[in-house]
Amino acid sequence: MINFRKERNFEQLITATFQFIRQEYKPFLRLIIRITSPFLALMLIGLVGYLNSLSTLSSNLINVDTSNPVQLIVSITLIVLFGGSAYLLAHATTLYYIESYVANNGLVDPKEIQQKTFQNFFSFLGLGIVSIFIILFGFIFCIIPGIYLTIPLSLVFSILVFENKGVIESVEASLKLIKDEWWNSFLFLLVIGILLGVAGSVFSIPSAIYMLLKTFVSSDGFNPAAIDSMGTDYIYLALNVLSYALQFFINLISMVATAFLYFSISEKKTGKGISEIIENIGN
Repeated sequence: MINFRKERNFEQLITATFQFIRQEYKPFLRLIIRITSPFLALMLIGLVGYLNSLSTLSSNLINVDTSNPVQLIVSITLIVLFGGSAYLLAHATTLYYIESYVANNGLVDPKEIQQKTFQNFFSFLGLGIVSIFIILFGFIFCIIPGIYLTIPLSLVFSILVFENKGVIESVEASLKLIKDEWWNSFLFLLVIGILLGVAGSVFSIPSAIYMLLKTFVSSDGFNPAAIDSMGTDYIYLALNVLSYALQFFINLISMVATAFLYFSISEKKTGKGISEIIENIGN
C-alpha cells in the first residue's frame, strides 16, 4: 500500500504518482470508464461532427464550414457540455478512489466511489466554475496574478474531497495551504504538465502522419483538396477520436499528482499522518 499522508520531496512526488498508477491502473481505469464512458462518448461524437465541418486549411488557420450552422453548434455544445462533464466526473472519481484507498488501507469500494462521484458532481461543477472565474479575473488584470492563482486552485478539488469543505471554503483553504509552498508546487506541476504534454502529443502523431501522406504521397505534389476532404475521411476521424480519448486518460495522471501534492503539503503543515500512526500504535 502507498502511504498518501506523507511529506515528499519533488522526486518522491513524481515517483509516488507513477507508482500508484502502475499499482492501481486496472481497477482504477475500469471505474473511470464505467462512470465517464457515456459522457466521453457524446463528447467524441461532437468532435467527429466538428471535424466533419472543417473545410479548408489556409495560412495555418482552420476555417469552419458555416453552411450548416446547426451541425457546428450541436458539435461544439456536445464537446463543451459532455467533455467538461466527463473531465469533472473523472476528477471526482479519481479523488474519491484515493479517499477510499486511504480510508480502507489500500482497498477500494467501487459502489461507494460511484455514489459519491455522482452525488457531489454539482459541487465539483460549482467549484470548477468559481476557480475558472478567479483565474480569468487574475489574467485580465495581469498575467502574473493569473499564474499565481492557478497553482493553489489546482488543489481545490482535493480539499473539497479530503477535507469535506464547501466550495468557497475550499478556495480559501487552498490559498492558505499553498502559502510558502508556491514555488515547489509550481515546479512540480510544471514538470508533470510537460511530461503529460509530450506524452499527449505523441498520440496526435498518427493522424498528422496520415494527413501528410494523403496530402503529398497520394498526388504528384501538394494537393489542397486532400485536406478539404479530411472531415469526411473515416480513417482520419478515427485516428483523431482515438488520440483525444487517449489524451483524456493521460490527464488522469495529473489528477493523481495533485492529490499527492495536496497530501504532501498538508502533512508538512499539519502532521496528520504522523498523528494517525501514533494513535494506531497506541491502539
